[in-house]
Amino acid sequence: MNASLPPVTADHLNSLAQLCKGTGASLRLEVLRALKTDSFGVLELCDIFDTKQPAMSHHLKVLAKAGAVTTRRE
Repeated sequence: MNASLPPVTADHLNSLAQLCKGTGASLRLEVLRALKTDSFGVLELCDIFDTKQPAMSHHLKVLAKAGAVTTRRE
């Protein structure tokens, strides 16, 4: 069976690749799970996951770049 795939744009593929990269670490998946039901600041997430602030900021930056989370300043 030779089924044709629907056309896809380069932008769509790049977005999907970014999302896959963004969720490619188990800690980032756990962070997404926590943020699904509540909003937390970086330091709160550091406490929850026993992670240093620079590492958590990096993970959040990757998730934001992937479009998985949004940021806000308070």
